[in-house]
Amino acid sequence: MKKILFCIPLLLIIAAACQRDPVDNSPEPTLNQRVAGKWMLQKVNIDYYQPITLLDDSVRFTGGPADSLVFKPGGLLLSYDGTPGADTTSYSFPDNTHIIIDGERFDIRELTSNRFQLYSDSVNLVFNERTVSNVFLVR
Repeated sequence: MKKILFCIPLLLIIAAACQRDPVDNSPEPTLNQRVAGKWMLQKVNIDYYQPITLLDDSVRFTGGPADSLVFKPGGLLLSYDGTPGADTTSYSFPDNTHIIIDGERFDIRELTSNRFQLYSDSVNLVFNERTVSNVFLVR
């Protein structure tokens, strides 16, 4: 009898230790959901090439405390820079790795809960020019 009384708590401990972790069945957030909300502009780097292979000029901009972008549902983007009101434009996702903002296509280089990096490399063959842009946003 003592053996049975000793074995029951031992079996309960083993059974509790072997229980599986609960499975998270919540759906993965969509790209729209991950981007939605307010992002602070950390910095923008723009390199201008003319001719296409020769770096002609670089512009570096560090965002201030009022510089932000707010991605609203339905493709509405509000841009704030500290002046009254917001500039309004549109955005869309042609696929899971790109975003189009006001007609300009950006690669989504990084998207986490607190970091968002956009990259654009555009070439104008008529003027033999190239523009490379990196935009860094944080929550």
